[in-house]
Amino acid sequence: MYLLDVERVAVADSERVRIQGRVRYETDGAEELVWFEVPERYAQGLATSGNPWCVALLPLAVTLKEPLRIYAPVDRTLLEGCRAIQEIWAAWYPQLAPVAVEAESQSLSGVEEAGRTGLFFSGGVDSFATLLEFQRSPTHRSDRVTDLLLIQGADIPLSDSSAFHRLRTAVAEVAEAFDTSLVDLTTNLRETRWSVTDYPHLSHGALLAGCGLALENRFSRLVIASSAPYYRLQPYGSHPITDPLYSSQRTRIRHHGARLDRPQKIASIAHDPVVLEHLRVCWLGGNDSNCGRCPKCLLTMVGLELSGSLDRCKTLPGPSGLKALRQLYLESGGTYSAYFVAKIFSGRARRAGRGDLVRLLERAIRRSDRLRLAVDAVSALGRLGLLPERVAGGVRWRLLRSSVRY
Repeated sequence: MYLLDVERVAVADSERVRIQGRVRYETDGAEELVWFEVPERYAQGLATSGNPWCVALLPLAVTLKEPLRIYAPVDRTLLEGCRAIQEIWAAWYPQLAPVAVEAESQSLSGVEEAGRTGLFFSGGVDSFATLLEFQRSPTHRSDRVTDLLLIQGADIPLSDSSAFHRLRTAVAEVAEAFDTSLVDLTTNLRETRWSVTDYPHLSHGALLAGCGLALENRFSRLVIASSAPYYRLQPYGSHPITDPLYSSQRTRIRHHGARLDRPQKIASIAHDPVVLEHLRVCWLGGNDSNCGRCPKCLLTMVGLELSGSLDRCKTLPGPSGLKALRQLYLESGGTYSAYFVAKIFSGRARRAGRGDLVRLLERAIRRSDRLRLAVDAVSALGRLGLLPERVAGGVRWRLLRSSVRY
């Protein structure tokens, strides 16, 4: 895989500027453009190096098993980090092996820092918890967040411009409330061959870091909010081990917030009026709104209810919506384990004397236990050849069809 050249172009009929790289694939010789786009007022922060493409394309190179050759200078520290990341991926995922990364090594020692700190912000629990801590804790006084980075093309596709516009409007209000700038960056990464990568488990940290480094002349620090607490870490696309390895000499990348689990984060943000106005936690619909019935929405609602603020949250159903817990299937695996979170909340509800919540949560937990046992049994029969896989798949679908899950 080759990054052949990079150019900066003005986007027609808009006040936006794009840096785009021409990528050629070794296996079939096909070419496509990968780009990052920002409002014109942020154009001076755009990268002139190969750094953002080195980071963004690395998961694809490993997935395709192609060497990555960057015909643009890449920061020496970043090159070392990308080689280290591949060793970690190979240990996590045996089907992957490191590939060669070739580029002219560049040292930027002595370059003046830009001094700004960008936080990747989606409006969810993790990014809100990090924002509140950075803006209000004396510990972070020297590196408080100056910019919220909102990315179109990550969880909201490029085709849904209306949803992104609504989300951008909401995040602009958050930025104003916290005295930060809003930088809305667009990328087509997920519309290219890059989409074959395993986004949750391998590549979404690279997408964030690549987008941040596309503005490396603006930022000295970039912050990625944690997805899981330290005590539940497992291989994942954004991780406290791998995220900092995307740093360059100019721009340091930090993974923040893993000392808290999700219930603790919800409690830490539950009484902030800006949070209650704009909280967005749902990925089921792939747009700017919360569905109010998936595990992530409902368990966030439980946390807000235990904090006494659910009835004031304008982006989620009120307390009456908690009845939908009865239809949840709580998955036990993954970085975000709905089953694990529900167990924590059940204990907290019991200690708080909220028998109503305990009954709803325990019902969902018991129901999920029964369904998981049945699904695992059917899957085992399929693996042993005692049940045709087509039949096994149909049985699993019927077992789970009345459940709301991821």
